[in-house]
Amino acid sequence: MGKNITKPDPRDFHLQSFADLVSGKMAIIGEDVGTFGAFRSGLLASLTPMTPYECVIAENLIAIEWELLQQRRMREASIRAALLQALKYAVKDRWKAEYEASLDRLWVDHVSQGGSQDDFEINEAFDEEGAIDAAKELFARATSKDPTQREGAYAAITELGSDPVDLMARG
Repeated sequence: MGKNITKPDPRDFHLQSFADLVSGKMAIIGEDVGTFGAFRSGLLASLTPMTPYECVIAENLIAIEWELLQQRRMREASIRAALLQALKYAVKDRWKAEYEASLDRLWVDHVSQGGSQDDFEINEAFDEEGAIDAAKELFARATSKDPTQREGAYAAITELGSDPVDLMARG
């Protein structure tokens, strides 16, 4: 015959919840309200602690798992921010070099046609905003869920003279 085990009531131990035995969880900016509660409830239902000690262990495990999840999210956000910044620099550097090479060609053509510095005009300024937009678009492709998009983005990053891991390391 099986034992009928009833779950202990935290109030029997002068607690509102066995979670009171472990340190409180500080809210993190950007964390969805109620997400931790749902996470905790799901894990408690899965772990089904029966004794006060099991409840404490379960609460500690939940806190550890939640912290790991948050650390992963923060690490990924940090990597994304570093990659975007590195791509902005790489694309701007490439565009700037191409712009300056274009100016050099224009100058050579101008001088070969008898022009001087006094009558040399530059009609277009360097398009820094365009370079930043191109970097953002490249970043979106590099972080896309579509493998074909990512593959094309990695090829474009390689054409910039780097590879994605190097760009993340520079960020």
